[in-house]
Formats: sequence, structure tokens, C-alpha cells
Amino acid sequence: MENVCLNFINEEPLSILPSLAKTIGLNEAIIVQQIYNHFKTTKTLKIINEELFICSRYEDWMRQFPFWSKSTIKRTIKNLKQNGIIVVEQLKRNNFYRIDYKILDKILEKGSI
Repeated sequence: MENVCLNFINEEPLSILPSLAKTIGLNEAIIVQQIYNHFKTTKTLKIINEELFICSRYEDWMRQFPFWSKSTIKRTIKNLKQNGIIVVEQLKRNNFYRIDYKILDKILEKGSI
């Protein structure tokens, strides 16, 4: 069998925690993980109400997740917000996101939303 070289793929992989996906849903887990990753890698964090947020527009999410439609992204973010897993603040034309780890911990302890 020939070795296949995948050096031509020049993009960051998405990481997913299987236990998180099982508990809150696959799409939701992917977005939560991306928000978490942005906190570790971005230099443009915003303080709102004494909490750190990342900024991301739907166009940004669509570049990160080209396999989803805008409506899928909106629906997934809405689910996360309704379940208290993420907090979304809108300032001017931008949305800012953070994870509510207290709520997420309670959901993970319980084993379901």
C-alpha cells in the first residue's frame, strides 16, 4: 500500500470531545469547543460586564464551518444560548460570546440538557 501524504491540507482541524457531543449535541459541542479555542488563541477579547468575550459574526462562523448553512449555525447558537451554555452579547453590529462554565458543568454532571 502506498503512503498518502496529506501535507496539502492547510487548515486547522476541529476538535470535539465525544462526551460533550453526547451530552449537548454534536453541533453544539463543535461550537462550544471553537469558542473555547478562540479564548486560547485570539488577542481580541472584549470585557463586557466584567466578563471576557470573543467576537464573531455569522460570516466568521460560516468560514470556520463551511459545511453548515447560516441557518444551522444560528439554530445551534440559539440552542446553546437557550440552555445557558453560552452567553451572547450584541454591541453595535457584532456578537460577543462566552461559555458559562457553571451551567455547562451542571449539564455535564446531569448527563443531558
